[in-house]
Amino acid sequence: MRAHTEVLCDSKSDVLTAEAGAAGAGAPAEDRGMDILNIGFGMGIFDTAVEEKRTEAANTVRRHWICEAHPGVLQKMIADGWHKKENVVIVFARWQDALGLGAENEGKEKDGGGDGDVVSPAAVAAAKAAAKGKDEELPPGILGAGALVGKQFDGIFFDTYGEYFADMQVFHAKLPSLLRVGGRYSFFNGLCPDNIFFHGVICQIVQIEMAALGLQTEFIPVGVDSTVVGSDEEGSGGKGDGAKGQAQVWKGVKRKYWQLETYYLPVCVRFPKRKD
Repeated sequence: MRAHTEVLCDSKSDVLTAEAGAAGAGAPAEDRGMDILNIGFGMGIFDTAVEEKRTEAANTVRRHWICEAHPGVLQKMIADGWHKKENVVIVFARWQDALGLGAENEGKEKDGGGDGDVVSPAAVAAAKAAAKGKDEELPPGILGAGALVGKQFDGIFFDTYGEYFADMQVFHAKLPSLLRVGGRYSFFNGLCPDNIFFHGVICQIVQIEMAALGLQTEFIPVGVDSTVVGSDEEGSGGKGDGAKGQAQVWKGVKRKYWQLETYYLPVCVRFPKRKD
């Protein structure tokens, strides 16, 4: 179960709220609001922050797209009424399938995209199973495979579970077509989270790869709560209240997803191509 391998702490909540501000600061045309895409709903912190900022920001959100593949998470979204929120569009599919990259969607991307309105029977069955056996149909308006083909956004955030850096690189390769000029992209920066040297190296690699894609990247430092950081198992090697707090935060968790004192929030901006 995901609950036993990962934990949501206040620091990550703060980070995801900051990520929403970063990804939601794009520059849409004056005659429309912003189109925001989030890959991976999780516990909804990023998306809640987007909704809260909808009326606060000078550039209001026109469409808020959420791509989520886990049937249990989808059922929680439905129970919480996300499918009824104004301007929210839910895509129930793996992001690879939503972009037409999955095997069953081969050819959609080349043809200019599918209808984006069909959720696979297997996905529906999984969602029903997550609903504890209730024979319920998915609410209308929830999109499926191919839904993101041909779409563009002003702000994008990427935070999936159980994937690797190589998977994110595949997504990054799509950014030149997904992200509008002036738009911003960010992701949960959990790369090499237990070694500051290698974390710095991988951040530089990301900068270089993004530059090759036409995006300029900076990493904004964000402080992490002292009860979260540290590498000793359940804080046993530490002293005082900080170590006790750390042990409580990570209790029962198999893998700590963050152990450094500073989180480096990535902000990637797409600029127009230079005319040489």
